Amino acid sequence: MKGEVIYFSCKAGKEKILSLCGTETGDGNSSLKYIFGALEKPELTYSALADENYGSFKFNHYLRYGTDYFRVSFIRNDYRYEIYRDYDSEETSKEVAGIMVESLATGAVKANIACLRNIKANFHPLSSTLPCNEESALGCTR
Repeated sequence: MKGEVIYFSCKAGKEKILSLCGTETGDGNSSLKYIFGALEKPELTYSALADENYGSFKFNHYLRYGTDYFRVSFIRNDYRYEIYRDYDSEETSKEVAGIMVESLATGAVKANIACLRNIKANFHPLSSTLPCNEESALGCTR
């Protein structure tokens, strides 16, 4: 799609993808969309427009030497979905990414789906667009 930007994408299983992409139109009609599942038949989608303050999409970013944690979260029904990409050189030299689904009612993690391969992350443009998730201890390094 013209003007589409991929902020995050990875393979999460044999046929499944996690994807966060957006359109930058420059006329106030920009949008952000999360997709999970097979490309032909997604299991879950969530989208929001820029003029709606991108719905419940929020970001967190923590950065220090050898460590870089980035989160984009949104709320749908009674669950918080948190797309993550972590790098911590003290723990491992590998990038870890995926999505965690948490119940808002109980705080219990209902799912943590890890990216298995083909991780593409370009979250940084979102830090100037999305509001900070003030509930997270990670903060919002911009």
